[in-house]
Amino acid sequence: MSRRTMKGMLVTLTLVLGLVIGGCQKEATFNPQALPGDTSNFSGIAVAAPTAIATATPAMIVDSLGVSNVFEVHDAATPVARWEADGDLQLLLGKLTLSFADLTIANGDWLTPTLSVYALDSAAAVTMTLGSTANEGQLLVLIGDDNFTITINDANARTSDGAAATLGQYDVLVWVFQDSEWVQVVKTANS
Repeated sequence: MSRRTMKGMLVTLTLVLGLVIGGCQKEATFNPQALPGDTSNFSGIAVAAPTAIATATPAMIVDSLGVSNVFEVHDAATPVARWEADGDLQLLLGKLTLSFADLTIANGDWLTPTLSVYALDSAAAVTMTLGSTANEGQLLVLIGDDNFTITINDANARTSDGAAATLGQYDVLVWVFQDSEWVQVVKTANS
């Protein structure tokens, strides 16, 4: 058995034992520099935090120590996505699929978004309110799906003109959550 093969087996064993017995040790370490210039192949790896860990403690941390991209995904050696050191997620090839739902809105409804995209239906012209709870920077896309006007009142929403936003059929509104408000960043009127 070559020295390089033995090193690879030891690194693999260390990683697997660190993940499987994660609850028995404080921190598992994996040094990707153990095989310089070589590729390590792992499959079927699962990370599960022991139930004794506090909910604010992540099950896994990847730290690039500020010297490189945090995480990168390759397809046949071609980078397709990377999490950069500055926190940006960059998709290099392919597409980003956002969570989606069709939603019927009645007059006076509140929407606290848990998904990224909603196609809004209504049986008549209605007014709705966006909830004031979301993750900072969360993206929200609203699509008018029926031939009725949907008005998003300005209680927790900010538009460039300070007025309520409206959606007609096939109109699209894009929002980003900041502080406790949804800030409108794009409106396309296609009706």
